[in-house]
Amino acid sequence: MELYLSLRLKGDYARAESVLREALQVTGDTPDKAPLLNELAELLREQDRGSEARSYFQAALNVKDVSWQARLGAIMGLADIDRQEQAWHESTSQWNEAIGIAQAHANTVYESFAIRGLGETWLNRGDMSRAEPLLRRSLALLENTPGVPEYRLGLALDTLATLYRLQGKTGLAEELWMRELQLDRKIFGDYHPQTALVMGHLAEAWSWDGDTEGARDYSRQVTSIMESHFNGHSPAVASALVNEAVVEQRAHRLEIAAGLYARAFGIVRSTRPSSPVSDTVARLYAGVLSQLHRDREAKQILAEASALHAK
Repeated sequence: MELYLSLRLKGDYARAESVLREALQVTGDTPDKAPLLNELAELLREQDRGSEARSYFQAALNVKDVSWQARLGAIMGLADIDRQEQAWHESTSQWNEAIGIAQAHANTVYESFAIRGLGETWLNRGDMSRAEPLLRRSLALLENTPGVPEYRLGLALDTLATLYRLQGKTGLAEELWMRELQLDRKIFGDYHPQTALVMGHLAEAWSWDGDTEGARDYSRQVTSIMESHFNGHSPAVASALVNEAVVEQRAHRLEIAAGLYARAFGIVRSTRPSSPVSDTVARLYAGVLSQLHRDREAKQILAEASALHAK
């Protein structure tokens, strides 16, 4: 576990995954197996490999004499996958179950994690009035609990910043993201995928505010970081390319944006992520093609995205 955590901290996801799989082979069917399964699932989920991650979270729940902490971790992992796949009822039910488990064991840190997950689910559903008090509460619990890992605080800052960005409170959002970026650089370094995710958020916000040069600089760095940690056809790289394309599109460099979207959609074709992801990439790509008066190509992209998950 120590070796795995060291590799993950460095952003070496491939070796970290290998270490966990090797550990699982020798652990046997003991309670110690569940935390390993959860860690592997989390690692896969961070790489947008949701279907693989789901199977490991479910396996953790089936371990004999599983601890309440491991059971809670698996439930939250499944809730987050359901959130990403827009299975709203399943996700909210599991988050509420997780909150109940954390409160029953008087663990404010786990309670904060679960409350944040529930708030993020409501945020994704578009119900900001229900999301905001939950996200504020989650952050407050962490800030008032001594010894909380700083990266956990960063995640709470990130989700609240996203809410502010959607509410049009750009200044508040950027303030929280800059605070998160400082934490991530301290913990992970400048060239870690987690650091890159926050840089991507800032690039998008800056491009909206008209700071094209700052946005372009960060978005290009994000793509470079993701390409250095993952293979060229990974969903993480596709997401970075989309981020970069959005910046260029807002700067009215439409041909460059179309090329970036094309690369991202090529990855979507090969990896077949969840339908919301495919639809989002296709919609953005089709939008810039329409701006370039390439309407026939735009319709073809939308049709391809629809066909990816038709079977």
